[in-house]
Amino acid sequence: MKQRNIKGATLFNPRIRFTSIKNHATFQCDSRWECDLLIDLEFDSSVKQYATQPISFTYEYKGKKRRYTSDIALIRQDGKIEHIEVKDAKYAGSPALRDKISHLSHLLQTHQNSSLTLVTSDDIHSDPAHETRHILYKYMSIKVSDALKKMAIRALYKSDMSIHALETRFIQKGADKTIVWAFLAQHYSSISFGGNPAISSHTIISWSK
Repeated sequence: MKQRNIKGATLFNPRIRFTSIKNHATFQCDSRWECDLLIDLEFDSSVKQYATQPISFTYEYKGKKRRYTSDIALIRQDGKIEHIEVKDAKYAGSPALRDKISHLSHLLQTHQNSSLTLVTSDDIHSDPAHETRHILYKYMSIKVSDALKKMAIRALYKSDMSIHALETRFIQKGADKTIVWAFLAQHYSSISFGGNPAISSHTIISWSK
């Protein structure tokens, strides 16, 4: 899935680069909210692939020719294609915007068999687990040996424990604490963090599968 290069960066409208582990690529984002949503997509096991600023298309709206590029396009594991528009919650309720999104959604469904979803800054930050994902993402690319993975899974499968207790086990095996956080990031979908978004070494975790 290709992305279009974003031009026209300014002091008040900067371009932000986001490194995607899932896609083995670096993307450009229009806003911090967009970057935050990409972090969520990195941890979403139903998302196979995504890109920011995919190829645009022309369409007619209220008698005028216009061009549209979604903020993000993604492919689900089942092959379905989804486009996402990310907006500040302050402006997302605008009737004009809602009407435009509805029109574009109809066009995408009719001509590309895809969908368009409006995601607001509130939608992203209202999920308590977003903070957990934000903390863990910086550890996602750190390598964890198979032996340490098996040891951690066995320990968590037997009983709940604090992240600190798991850190102690890793240290006893000669590994750094950061390897524990890499393990947590890479097995995020299989681990319960007790619903506490501000995770720390004191957070109690369990194997949820």
